[in-house]
This record gives sequence, C-alpha cells and structure tokens, in this order.
Amino acid sequence: QQSLTVSLDRLLAYLDPANQRLQPSVQLNLDPPKIFHSRKPAVLVMIMGEPQLKPVVSDKNDLMFVSNTNWDIFYETALQRYYLLNHDNWLTTADLINGPWAPVSLLPPGLSSLPDDANWADVRQNVPGKQVKEVPVVLVSKGPAELILTQGEPAYAPIPGTKLMRVTNSDAVVFLHSGDAKYYYLTAGRWFRARADLARRAGA
Repeated sequence: QQSLTVSLDRLLAYLDPANQRLQPSVQLNLDPPKIFHSRKPAVLVMIMGEPQLKPVVSDKNDLMFVSNTNWDIFYETALQRYYLLNHDNWLTTADLINGPWAPVSLLPPGLSSLPDDANWADVRQNVPGKQVKEVPVVLVSKGPAELILTQGEPAYAPIPGTKLMRVTNSDAVVFLHSGDAKYYYLTAGRWFRARADLARRAGA
C-alpha cells in the first residue's frame, strides 16, 4: 500500500524500446471546412453527405424529413418542396442545396398532424409559424462548414504596431494581413487563411 516516486528518466532507462508495443497512428483530417461569407443575415445548414429522406410516419410517404442534419427540414412529396424551420418561421424551396428559398404562406397538411411525441415537440410549437418580411440567405453545405457574417461590406480597424487589420463588423475573429494580403480566421480553436477577397467568398 506504499507509493514509490521514481523519476521518468530512470524508468525509461529500464525499458527496451524494441520490446515496447508501438502506438497505432491516428488518421487526422486537416482539410479546412467550407467557409461561407454573407453580407446579409444568413443561416448555415449543414447536411452530412447527400440528404437522406425518411418518412415522418413509418407507413406514410407523403411527408418526409431529412435525417442527417440537426435542422428541421421536411419534404412534401406531392408538391415536391422542402420546408425549413428557421427559429419561429418557415422557408421553402424546390432545390434543397441551391435554393432559392422563400417564406411559406401555407404549410403542407402533414405538418399540422405530426406525431405527438418528443421528437416533434419543437416543430409542433411553431406550426403554422410566424411570417417574415426579410428572408435570410440560406447556405447549405453537405459537410462541415463555417459562416462569417458581416453587417454589409467588411469594415477594418488597424492594430497598432502590426500589419493586421481586424474585421470590426462581425462577431467572427477575422484579420486581414496587409503584408501577405491574406485573411486569417479563427474558429473552433483552429486558424484558417485565404487569399481570396472576403467580400466575394460564397457570393452572399
């Protein structure tokens, strides 16, 4: 029951490296995510791969939902349209990936008779939803992505003693380095850089 303190160097001296099991290598994906920029209010919808549709009710195919996203997206088979719940309002499109999206004037009947269980509780509370005057830009990615929102064209403030300029009209951490003419963006603990003009990225 006694403890013994031994220096790490002494312990390693008794180990034969040839007899030690090698730790398996870990495959890391260092590819940068797709990074969108919008000068207007926007939402980023991430779908993990191609959209996977499943019926809301197992024996009925009139109303489907996209299962591989954390957004509430439904597909009405008769009208062949998608319906996206954005907070307390609904948007619709015929093309899930490319849009364009428009506000919903009338929801399909199936959304008014969703199963009474916890899976659809939040959705039922927002049927029929509120009307919106300004439709946000809906950016859809079939993989990991990030969104940089600026209030209009990017505005900059120089940082004294450096060649950096901070983008000031965004909550994102974005810098422009005048020395190499590149943007530097911090998100999820990682830095990314791009030479492209921030104001033209993603065209939003």
